[in-house]
Amino acid sequence: MLGTLCLGYGRRAYADCAPSGSAGTYACSGSTTTTQSLSPAPASAPLVVTTTPGFGISTTTGDALDLSATVAGAGLSFTDAYASTIAGAGHGINATNLGSGDLTITTTGSVSGGVLQSTSASGILAKNYGGALTITAAGVAGTDYGISTLNKGSGALSITTTGAGSPSLIGAAPTRFRLPTTPPRSSPISKPISLILPAATCSMRLATDRLAHRR
Repeated sequence: MLGTLCLGYGRRAYADCAPSGSAGTYACSGSTTTTQSLSPAPASAPLVVTTTPGFGISTTTGDALDLSATVAGAGLSFTDAYASTIAGAGHGINATNLGSGDLTITTTGSVSGGVLQSTSASGILAKNYGGALTITAAGVAGTDYGISTLNKGSGALSITTTGAGSPSLIGAAPTRFRLPTTPPRSSPISKPISLILPAATCSMRLATDRLAHRR
């Protein structure tokens, strides 16, 4: 099932994702309907975001989570180990790593984008210009794509989904995957996928149809 891809520390009140521990580290807790926009402070620190039991987010406007690391940054990671529900009117998770270091996203619950069916959005949108880009997810869905990535980093692109069903799928190294027009793109990714692409792979989008690619 493969197809075609902040506010600063002192600039907002952290009601739902709050600073926790070292600089650039945040813990998300409780239930919210407000977009959580996070970037590290100072900008040179890595952005590290985790969830706590009971966290959930569902927005009626905008993305659910906007995560960004600037050119001065040292990587970005988001880890949800508690099967949280992450649902955005826009993207579910929108993550951009412009600095050095890796971009890593790990989810164990449901992640969805375009939940109001009023906009084109991905469950997970990830853009990386640093090191490796790694996504490990369970249930992901979007009105546009389930998982959409752009990897211009120096490391490999690795995407794994953990749904039950067909055997894992290992891709080669096309520069772009595109989504055929059927079935509906809003169908969730529910079968396991394991895809590893080397550095310099331009972009990759996961949906729910057969594989098509351009070099």
